[in-house]
Amino acid sequence: PQETDSGLVLCLSSTYVPARKAMDLARKMNTPFTDANILVIGGNGPSGLATIELALLEGANVFTTADERHHKFLTGMGAKCHPVDPKKWLPTLKGKMDVVLD
Repeated sequence: PQETDSGLVLCLSSTYVPARKAMDLARKMNTPFTDANILVIGGNGPSGLATIELALLEGANVFTTADERHHKFLTGMGAKCHPVDPKKWLPTLKGKMDVVLD
């Protein structure tokens, strides 16, 4: 539509299209991620937020890494947050993820 903000369209497409493409590449035989465990590295950035939202819409269990100051927001979205430092989350999550997106 003519009243659509072209800048907004560009922002949305530059974050959600790559997120969707990454998920599609990780997908097995075009199946949804229902109950899959997905780890999104850097969930507080634009692409991470888009990936979290899309994965949650498919019914995935979403885990993410982010700075502590972003945990409340990300938890409110439905993600389970972990610190950025892999030494702090890798022992807990190692071998439990179906997909890891960075």
